Amino acid sequence: MIEILDLQNENILGFGFHGEIKKSDIERVWQVLEEKLETNEKLRFYLEGSNFRLTDVSMDARIFHHRLD
Repeated sequence: MIEILDLQNENILGFGFHGEIKKSDIERVWQVLEEKLETNEKLRFYLEGSNFRLTDVSMDARIFHHRLD
């Protein structure tokens, strides 16, 4: 799961990685990223992880492809 963290800062995106990551998690992250890029030219990222291994990423999340225009 990817949790979107509320860091109370307009140009910092925070994410928590916990256990299995699915395509729906990646899609939600892209949506938040696109929204932030509409109002911010530069972004910073804060990442937290617990109980997470790269093998926990589902196959559909691994092949997810999204293009920012």
